[in-house]
Amino acid sequence: MTAADIQQQFAQPAFATEASYSNAPKWRILSQVQETDPSGPYKLSYSTENGIQVGEEGSVVSSAEGPVIAAQGPYSFTAPDGVAYSVSYVADENGFRASGDHLPTPPPIPAEILKSLEENAASGEQYDDQILYQISPTRSR
Repeated sequence: MTAADIQQQFAQPAFATEASYSNAPKWRILSQVQETDPSGPYKLSYSTENGIQVGEEGSVVSSAEGPVIAAQGPYSFTAPDGVAYSVSYVADENGFRASGDHLPTPPPIPAEILKSLEENAASGEQYDDQILYQISPTRSR
């Protein structure tokens, strides 16, 4: 690749232009609801003629860091390959957590580790993130 090729590549806009939008398919919104309350709660939903469906409800909740917006809802769509996807989510002071049959999930905790964790919790001992080092008396510094 020559310097001229690199300049040409970066001279092109990295965003969609109006011309590319005019060639994109356009889908009508079949239904749309937006409800808001000055005290914070809200609801929104919409669906489009290509099968996208979105819903969300939220409100302001108190957290250790102060007021935050807690929201939850589902969305679904059909991918270009014809596969339908559905996602449910919660977004709050603990972050964004999504679930759907197509999303990866962590493997189950092995029984031995789960037992150890339960024993640690039952012991009542508190552990912190400090790393403890044991120095052997025969080892020189």
